[in-house]
Amino acid sequence: MTAGAAPPATSGAAPVSAGKDVYWHDSLEWGKFNLDQKPPNYTDGEYIENLGSDLLYVNGKARLAAWKKSGQPGKDDCTAAVDADGSNQTYVARGNYVCGRTAEGRTFLLTVLSTGNTLRTDTTIWNK
Repeated sequence: MTAGAAPPATSGAAPVSAGKDVYWHDSLEWGKFNLDQKPPNYTDGEYIENLGSDLLYVNGKARLAAWKKSGQPGKDDCTAAVDADGSNQTYVARGNYVCGRTAEGRTFLLTVLSTGNTLRTDTTIWNK
């Protein structure tokens, strides 16, 4: 690269927090959350909860799918993963990704930051 030249383009995807397509993005310390609420909050009858240190469980219509490929998934990747493998529970581990669909049809991505006594995720929920 010559002086003053622009750096080479990268093929990486834009950060998931970028863009008008994002409904909500922030870090969550897990208890029970309805990800259709903005910001996510507990609602009786429709929520995802942390059971133990490494299990997310759905009470209601939402669906979860562990990301089984390399790299960070985007919205379309997560939509496809949930269509193929969505269920009402999934195990989590630090550094893993969990895709999901809310009861109202919003696709989301959880990046697992910590497990153990406290499950914390970087959470991105996309618009429908």
